[in-house]
Amino acid sequence: MRWVLAVAALIAVPLRSQQPVGPPLPVILHHADSFVGSQTDSGEVRELTGNVWLQQGNVVLRCQRAIQNLHTGRIELAGNVRIEQEELQIWAPRILYDPTTAVATAPEGAQLQQRSQRIRARSVRYELARRELLFFGSVVYNDDSLQLWTDTLRYARTSGAVLVWGGGYVERLPGWAAEADTLEYLPQMGRIRLAGAATIQRHGDTLRQWGLRAEHILLQRDSIQWLAARGGVELLGDTVWAARAAELQWQDAPQERLRLWGDPFVWYGTAELRADTVVASMRSDTLQELRAWGSARLRVLLDSSEWMHQLQADTVVVLPSDTVRQLCGNGAARSVYVHRDADGRFRGLFRVGADRIRLGFAADTLRWVRWLSMVYGEYVPRELVGENFSAWVLQGFQWHSARPQPIAWRYKRRWVP
Repeated sequence: MRWVLAVAALIAVPLRSQQPVGPPLPVILHHADSFVGSQTDSGEVRELTGNVWLQQGNVVLRCQRAIQNLHTGRIELAGNVRIEQEELQIWAPRILYDPTTAVATAPEGAQLQQRSQRIRARSVRYELARRELLFFGSVVYNDDSLQLWTDTLRYARTSGAVLVWGGGYVERLPGWAAEADTLEYLPQMGRIRLAGAATIQRHGDTLRQWGLRAEHILLQRDSIQWLAARGGVELLGDTVWAARAAELQWQDAPQERLRLWGDPFVWYGTAELRADTVVASMRSDTLQELRAWGSARLRVLLDSSEWMHQLQADTVVVLPSDTVRQLCGNGAARSVYVHRDADGRFRGLFRVGADRIRLGFAADTLRWVRWLSMVYGEYVPRELVGENFSAWVLQGFQWHSARPQPIAWRYKRRWVP
C-alpha cells in the first residue's frame, strides 16, 4: 500500500535515552518536498525527499533524502546532510540517526565546526546526550592556534577538550610541532598533554631549533613559555649541546631557564656534566650558563676519549661560548688537568684540590687556572703517568655516555606529506 501526502506532516518517535537532549520530545518534520510511506516486512517506512528539515529538541537535521523506520525509529539521512545543535554544525554525505538513543553516525565521513574548532574524518559517531563525538580514520583537527592529525579522536563539546590515542601529530606554525601515542588538548586552559614516546620540536624563522623526547610532556599551546617533561627525558639544544634527565622544566618568563633533575647529564661541545640538579640559563634561546648542584662532576674530553680535564665540586658553573669558556668549582673542589706543550704533546697532569677553582679555556685548550683557599696539589710528569691514564681519573668520572641523537618523527609521515 502506497500513498503521497502533503508536506506539513509530523513524524512522532518517543525519545527514551537516559540523558535526553532537552525534554523527551518527538521528531518533528518541518518541511519536505515529498512524503512517501510504505509497509515492509520490518514495519512501516516513510521516505522524505527534497529540502528535508527535521527537528528533535534542540537538534536540527537537514538533508535531501530521509528514510525512517517507524518500528525502530531510526532515520537514514542522505544528500548534503547537516546536523545543527546550538553552535555545532556537522556536514556529511550520509548520516544514520537514532532518536531513541540520541546517537548519530556518519559512516562515509563528516566535517564538524563549533566556533573556531573544525574537525573532519572518514567516520564519525556523535552521542548527543553525552555531547561527545568520536572521529575515526584520517582525522584532521584545526582551530585558531594549531592543527592536529590522528586516526582516533574524541571531542567533548562542553569543554572543547580533545583526546587522541593510537598516535597523533600536532603543529603550531611558526613555533613548534609535537607527537605522542596519546595526546590531550584543553583549549580553555591552553594546555597540551603528551604521553607515550612524546616528542616536541621547536622551530621558526627567529627561533633556535631544539628537540625534546620524554614519556610525558605538558606544555602551553600558544608559546612554549612553560613546559614540563618526565620519564627518559632527552633534549637536543642545537648542534652544540644536549641533555638527558629523569625530569625537566622549562620557563620563558621572567627569565629563560631550564631545570633538570633525576641524574641529569649535559653535553656541551666536548664537555660532559653530571650532578643531582642542573639549571641552564638562556637568553634569546642561546645558552648563557650551566649551574650544577650536588656531587657535580664535569669532564672535558681531549683528542683521546681516555684523556680529559676533570673538575669535581659541590657546585660547578659552566660559562659557555661557542665552546666552554670558563669553569668554576665551588666547595671541596678537586681537579685534574692534562698538560700538553705547544705542539699538543702530552707532558703530564696537574692534580689540585681547593675550596674554589676557576679554569679558562680557548678553543677547548686550557689557558689559565686559579685556585682559592685551602690549595693543595701535585704535578705528575708523563713518565709516571705512563700509558695508564685511567688510573689517574677522579672517582666517579669513568662513565660511558651516549649523546642523544637527532629526533625522527614516527607519526608525522603517516598523515603529513
